[in-house]
Amino acid sequence: MAENISLSKRWRTFQPTKVVLVWACIASAILTIALGFTWGGWMMAESVDYERTTAIAETRMELLASFCVDRFTAAEDAAVKLAELKKIGEWERRDVIRAGGWISVNNVTSPLDGAAATKCVERLMTVDLASLKAAK
Repeated sequence: MAENISLSKRWRTFQPTKVVLVWACIASAILTIALGFTWGGWMMAESVDYERTTAIAETRMELLASFCVDRFTAAEDAAVKLAELKKIGEWERRDVIRAGGWISVNNVTSPLDGAAATKCVERLMTVDLASLKAAK
């Protein structure tokens, strides 16, 4: 019964050895690193570069696709061209968009043109022909 010392009293009288302190520091460092990379959002430089490059490419592709849709729908014969595009098979639509020049900016092609043309076609397939005809 003499061992019923409170936790706060034991904490105040605790004097760890150097070995315990060293192992506590090592364990704390390992735990900090493990938690930082799993829950803390830390990343290696290669991962950050990959994420950044992917985000930039995705943004450029979205921008080119938006540019393509705007140029396509602003054309005089947009309703006719859209009707023709909807009649063409899915695999050929991207080539028609690229050949039409709606995806290139200042007649410069980009490696992202294929993905942007695909995204442009996806967006154009949701455009209503009646609204295009009414707008013209």
